[in-house]
Amino acid sequence: MLGNNFTENFLIRLVLGVIISTLFVMIFSVIYREKINHDYKLHEFKPVSQINRLTNISIDSSSYFSEGYRKH
Repeated sequence: MLGNNFTENFLIRLVLGVIISTLFVMIFSVIYREKINHDYKLHEFKPVSQINRLTNISIDSSSYFSEGYRKH
């Protein structure tokens, strides 16, 4: 199966590696498709509440250094 010179061996191994890697990716995507879809259905996106929470955190942290902060 393997050729006589380095270039043929390299190309054969490269093609086989690409084919085997593609097969593994396809197999794992089929196996984990249901789990991934199930996880996305459980996750509820609440962007407004998350934005408000992050805004409050940034306001609190910005006032943390405003009083009593001295540059050295």
